[in-house]
Parts: sequence; C-alpha cells; structure tokens
Amino acid sequence: MKNCSSSGFLRFALPKFELSLANPKANKERLADLLCEANRLKCHWAVFPTLALSGLTCGDLFYQDLLLRHCKEQLIALAEESNQWQILANIGLPMRMGEKIYACQAIIGQGRIWAILPQEQMSREATAFSAWNENETMQVKIGSWEVPIGKGLLQWGQSDLTINIIQGGEHAAENAAIHIWTDTAEITAGSRERLETELTYLSQKIPAVWLYSAPACGESGGEVLYDNTRYLFETGTSLIAQEVEHEVMQWSDVHVRKVLNLRTRFFSNRNQRSRAQKTTILAEVPYLGREVEAYELKYPVLANPWLPENREQRQRFVRDLFELQVRGVAQRWKHTGSEVVVLGVSGGLDSTLALLVSVEAAKRLGKPAEHVLAITMPGFGTSNRTYDNAAQLMQSLQVRAREISIVDSCLQHFKDIQQNPDHHDVTFENTQARERTQILMDVANQENGFVIGTGDLSEIALGWCTYNGDAMSMYNPNHSLTKTTIREVVGWYASASVQEGLSEVLYDILKTPVSPELIPTEEGKIKQKTEEVLGAYELHDFFLYHMAVLALEPGDILLLAQRAFSNYEPDELTRILKVFYKRFLTQQFKRSPSPEGARVISFSLSPRGDWSMPSDLQIETWMNELEELC
Repeated sequence: MKNCSSSGFLRFALPKFELSLANPKANKERLADLLCEANRLKCHWAVFPTLALSGLTCGDLFYQDLLLRHCKEQLIALAEESNQWQILANIGLPMRMGEKIYACQAIIGQGRIWAILPQEQMSREATAFSAWNENETMQVKIGSWEVPIGKGLLQWGQSDLTINIIQGGEHAAENAAIHIWTDTAEITAGSRERLETELTYLSQKIPAVWLYSAPACGESGGEVLYDNTRYLFETGTSLIAQEVEHEVMQWSDVHVRKVLNLRTRFFSNRNQRSRAQKTTILAEVPYLGREVEAYELKYPVLANPWLPENREQRQRFVRDLFELQVRGVAQRWKHTGSEVVVLGVSGGLDSTLALLVSVEAAKRLGKPAEHVLAITMPGFGTSNRTYDNAAQLMQSLQVRAREISIVDSCLQHFKDIQQNPDHHDVTFENTQARERTQILMDVANQENGFVIGTGDLSEIALGWCTYNGDAMSMYNPNHSLTKTTIREVVGWYASASVQEGLSEVLYDILKTPVSPELIPTEEGKIKQKTEEVLGAYELHDFFLYHMAVLALEPGDILLLAQRAFSNYEPDELTRILKVFYKRFLTQQFKRSPSPEGARVISFSLSPRGDWSMPSDLQIETWMNELEELC
C-alpha cells in the first residue's frame, strides 16, 4: 500500500499565532515552537500570518531601523534553526530595500532562506509600505545566502506544483495550484461568512488549494480588531474552517494529485485554454516532508462523492436532479410530437425513477398520465415481489399499463437458434433483454411514441447491460445518475409523496435487491442478485468517481476506499476494484452507441463529448498496476 505522500497528499499546518507586537525576538521564539510542533505532525508547510515577526499595526515604527534590523536578524536566526526540521514556512517581516520599505514573505526551510516575496494591498493602518514593481526581480544578500526577491510563483521541488503567495484573492495567479493568502483584513460582523463564500468560489472556480491566514492575535485593537482567522479550502471543500479557541495547531492533508488532475482537465477544455497563463517561477523550493502513512491521513473521504454530504443540501440536490430529468423528457417529447412515451417497468429501482420522471413530464405538457404507456414484461426470472410492485406502481400513478409475457417468444427463439432453455448462459439472459427491447420499440411504433430508457450510469460504466438490448432506447433520462444516486432520488420522492399507496410501494422497491432477473427464480424469489456477482454498487460508484472524474491511479483509489469504507476488508476492496477496472476498460463498445439523454450532473459517459475512449483498448497497464497492490 502506498503511503500518503507518494499517493499525492501534502500536509499543511495553520497554527494559531499569538503575536508580541514589535517584538521580533519573542515572535521568532514563538514561531520556532510552532514549527517544531508542525514538524512533529509531519507537516510539509506551515502557514503564518502577514508580518509575523513584527506585527501589522506598528504604524510609523516601521520607519525605525531598530525594528527593521531586529526583524531581519531574527529571520536569519529562524532560517538557520530550520535545518533541524523537515518543513517549509512563510515568515512575514518588513524589509528595507533601497529607499523603500516592503512587507515581505520569506520562505524558509532546511537551514536557509529560499525566496523573498514582496506583498501588496496592505491595510490602511500600514501606510509605510511600497508596492513592488511587478517586472523587477533581483538577488539580495541576506545572512550568508543570495536570495531571489520579486513577484512570481514558487515551484515545489521537481513536481508540477506551483505556489502563489498573495495579499488579495482577486489577484490570484490562475496557473498556481496552491495559493497562500496572508491577508491584512480586520474582523467585522459577517466578514467570516463572506470570506468562506469567497474562498469556496476561488478554490472551485479554477481547481486549486487555498490557505488563508488573517493577521495575528495580539495586533493593536486601537482602531480595528484582528483574530488570526484561518481557512483551508480544496476545490470548493473546506478542510479547515474558522479557528477553534483551544486548538493552537490546525492542520490537514490536501490531495494535491486530485487538484492537479482537475486543473489539467479544466485547462484542457477548449473553452479554457486561453486562460492558462505563462508561468513565471521566482524560485524552486525543496520538498522536505517525511512520508505519511495511510492510517495517519487527516482528510475527509466521502463514501458517496456524487452527492452533497449535508442532508439539507443533498435533499435540494436530488430534487434538482429530478426536475432536470423531467425537463429533459418533456423537451424531447414536445420536440418529437409523439403521442405517448413507452417504457418497460420491472419493479426495480431504475425503471421506477424513469416512470416517475415520465409521469411528471406528462403533467408539465398538460397530458394525462394515460399518455405514459408502461409495459411490464415478466420472464423466467421475474419474482413475485417485483411483479407485484410493478403492478402497484403503475396503478398508483394511473398510467396506461400493459403486461406482455416474454416467456413464449423467448422459448420460440431458443427453438429457432437451437438453444437449450435449461442452459442458463449469456445467450439465455441476453435473449430476454433483447426481446423486451424489441417489444418496446415495436409498441412505440404502433402508438406513435418513443422509448424511454432506464439504464443508469453505474450499469453503463460496468457494461452491466445487453448490447442492442436494455442498453438501447430512444431517450434515457437516467444515464448520468449512478445507482446510489437513483436510490437517493427515489427515496426523496417517496418521502415527499402524499399519494395513497405510492410511498409504500416505493419504499419496498428501495428495499428490493438489485437484479436483472434473467435467471429463473426459486419459489418465486429473486435468485440472481447483481451485487453478489459484481460487488456493492456503493463501491463501484466510488471507484467510478475517483477513476473517471478525478483521474486517480488504482493505488490512490484503494487508499481512499479504505478510509471511506472501514466495513470492508482490504482484500475485498482490492478484489472489487479489479472487477471495476476490468469491466470498465473492456465495455466501451457498449457505451459507444449510447442513446441520447440530458446530462443532469457534471459528468456522464456519453460518447458525444463527455467520455472518449477506444473500444479496443489494451488493458494490461491498469491490470498489472492492480496486481502490484496485492
């Protein structure tokens, strides 16, 4: 198993800093104590507030040589002391260069100073500082080191990571993956909420990591107040939010490989290519961190990354998904001028949602529910439970219902192709799926209608569908929703329904094991259970998100899965991950002719622009990587 650092994690510390105003020596000692603690926690970088060696509110004392000299001396001493730690830090101090004074951030670690970055946008309380010429870069002698000073990005080791240290969010360099914002703003009523909103937007707008540190506690409160508020946001997600009074050292791991992958996808988009800026690297800073083991990881991993974690947000989200599905079906219905929509109803989860969406679309178009033609097609594997649920569902929704058994037609087909009906192989199963699709297509022709598909994103990803069978329809509103997401949408609908009998049948459908019902039943009960064959859908949906959306490697995904699913043994997670990769990488041929359907989330596997992949892919690279995880 990979350790966290080699799997793309870096650890950042945001210590609470108690300032001694205009006392560089005391501040240096405090900084050293905090760096020692952050180093003990295996952090790679410690973020400190602006002007940590002097304080922001010294006023005209910034013109005093005594203060400037002592700040510089203490910076040199702290940099030399840093050779005992494996951590980098930004240390703020005032510096005179020529005839001007600048507020600077010095990057220290491994016993030296690596770069000096002058800052801008100082507060109105700090009038002594000048703005640095954007185009000017020079080398200055500080202690025994020649140090570059100027505006630009820091490159972290030999990686693709670039770091931008800024004074204001609106001047952020778009081509930096990590932003360290040492702000000068005071605290006012409502300012924290506004700041959280801004950081969420900035880190999500262009995928990036944002670390924020407000001026230190201990600044003068004569005119305004400061509280050393600290935040850490990763691509819209808060990892450190608002200080905890008794917690001096706040820290978190950041998944930088995820961030870089999202940035690559963002800037590769043809509409965003012009936004990529030319990178100006001021200095390269070394990677000093020790490796962090998986069990030490401090990073939130959602078991279902397709949905918001917050319950209220999740309810709003699934409601919006349903609304968009309805709009998609209604628009296609109106455009085609069809009299009816036709769909198969099995009593399972996917066809249930497709039916609910179709009925609501009929309402939007002013059509009665009878314009939804729902057909149940019992076969060899249809259980009593799903059969009854399908019938009750259609009755509750007052749609036009038909029952057409596929048993006789399939037996005739077996006879025609000389297939033994007692041989329950892939031919036996696919015959049933294709017969059902043929019925739906032909009835749609009879009725001047179009066929609504029911297959979901999880099935499409795994190829758990029949080519030219249930994989085919004329419009599929479910194609961008995973199985676990569909479960949430149906659950939301059931809880919101006031229609007599409808909630009860929906809740029973939610409890029914997922099954294609293509293998004969045992005494009327489901024999073929999908998750016993493939593994749990909650795992496959998790794997799909991290593989296809975040483009992570198998080892990274397995590490995150172990964090999210402690109820599974590591060997079981590895086994199901192999199943996922093998099926996903070999089933593109089924995805290539996918029917249309509006994408209602930001990802789908539609071949028309959302996901491109060759059907004749050689999968050894991925499968060999998976074998090495054992």
